[in-house]
Amino acid sequence: EYEEVVVTAQYKAQLIENAVHNIAVIDRKQIESMAAQNVIEAINNQLNIHISEDNILGANIQLQGIGGENVKILIDGIPVTGRQNGNIDLAQIPIENIERIEIVEGPLSVNYGTDALAGTINIITKQNQKNTWEITSNNYSESSGKLNNSLSIGGKFKNHQIILNGGRHFFDGWDPSHKIFDYRNPIADSSRVLLWKPKTQLFGGLNYQFRGTHASLVFNGQYLDEKIINRGYPRPPYFETAFDDYYQTQRINQSLDYQYYFKHNHTLSLTAGYSGYFRKKNTKIRDLTTIDDVITSNPDDQDTSTYHSIMLRGRYIQAKDDKKFNYEVGFEILQEYAFGKKILHKHKNIGDYALYTSAEYS
Repeated sequence: EYEEVVVTAQYKAQLIENAVHNIAVIDRKQIESMAAQNVIEAINNQLNIHISEDNILGANIQLQGIGGENVKILIDGIPVTGRQNGNIDLAQIPIENIERIEIVEGPLSVNYGTDALAGTINIITKQNQKNTWEITSNNYSESSGKLNNSLSIGGKFKNHQIILNGGRHFFDGWDPSHKIFDYRNPIADSSRVLLWKPKTQLFGGLNYQFRGTHASLVFNGQYLDEKIINRGYPRPPYFETAFDDYYQTQRINQSLDYQYYFKHNHTLSLTAGYSGYFRKKNTKIRDLTTIDDVITSNPDDQDTSTYHSIMLRGRYIQAKDDKKFNYEVGFEILQEYAFGKKILHKHKNIGDYALYTSAEYS
């Protein structure tokens, strides 16, 4: 058996017992044994992690008692943008293409910025396959009204590899009044107002790799479209109309990673990434007699928020097992832009520009 290796480590992938930080690893085998359908379900049983969920804003994660913007969320080392109430909704990250999840407890600010105070959750996508061709389909159903389907196709051609994946997650809502496996009445439609709101997610991804003798190039792109419906109570006195809220969220995550391997275990690493978040909320009046929808006239009922994050990171690393002294020198540029009515002057941006170095003596 191979010993467990962590990727979110200093300098290079290393054995978990040799890592400086306290790191928990959830690999693909554990994810499948739990039948986890999103990242929230995969990490919910980890020590020192507390999760509370909101139907609209998503999950609130606390790591070691600290949450919000102090928990850094990464996909393949690229920061994820688009926080609602300070939190990233991890349920918006499909788990079908995830190879492992690494949770680093404690500050990792030197490598990943000031908001990595409580810890870092690095979601690592699938980047290797054993066979020349692989086709995988995951299908999941729950009596509560969930139906998830996904498909992945991958192929290897000498030094090249490409993986395509996509799928649909569907949840038709749930309420305590629902009766499980009672088919005399519709399972999840006994009333229009539900405690857990109906949700539909469509997602797709592309991973391309080139691995040569001295260099490697990896591109990873992901897209998600999510729709949530919050149906309101029929309005008195005649109960023929109701206010319904519609939330549509789109996420785009892209990364490009280049590695060049010099002699004597020296490595040059360059990483570029983009993370986009687009959220639109509309309130409509539904005529329950004609099933017609009309957008309300109140401008505060409609809102569109947009976030963009662009990152460039470069590192020069010496990491050799038989050397007592190893080091890393790097830079990072991270620029974030936010647009929306709830933002002061409807537009703000913030930038992190860092030069950093770290060393390790064994």
